Amino acid sequence: MALLFKKGKLMRVMIAAYFFIFMTFGIYISSPESSAQQNDGNSYTGPNTCKMCHPKNHKSWVDSKMAKTFNRLNDENKKNKSCLSCHATGFEKGGYATKKPPEENKKFEGVSCEACHGPGNNHFKAKGDEKKKKIILGKDVDCKPCHSIHNPPSMQ
Repeated sequence: MALLFKKGKLMRVMIAAYFFIFMTFGIYISSPESSAQQNDGNSYTGPNTCKMCHPKNHKSWVDSKMAKTFNRLNDENKKNKSCLSCHATGFEKGGYATKKPPEENKKFEGVSCEACHGPGNNHFKAKGDEKKKKIILGKDVDCKPCHSIHNPPSMQ
């Protein structure tokens, strides 16, 4: 074992495993200021976490207009809070935030699962029948805040 550490092979394997697990699944260790934590302990996780259990839903979402809505904004509008409230997930509620660095915001660009269903961390961590109870919004999703007379179809 000491030989593995001496040559660094085990350490390289452990570091690679860390980055694979934590970066692939969108799970990050971060400071409280940059955390996507909600007051009730729930937090936004990003679509890659949802993908682990809902791969078919994720696959259909990836190529959708909802997934690409952030990319439709010009550089000026990517700083506009009125635009970001509909074009980014969890805007200033623990998801996308103007004070976060771009690499932390990347997973919240566009309208992903949590934009309509709410923060998913409690749902993700729950076991068995508790999973259904831990999702914030089910079928009663309100699309009107973004799809209304103030946001006509030509802008959607």
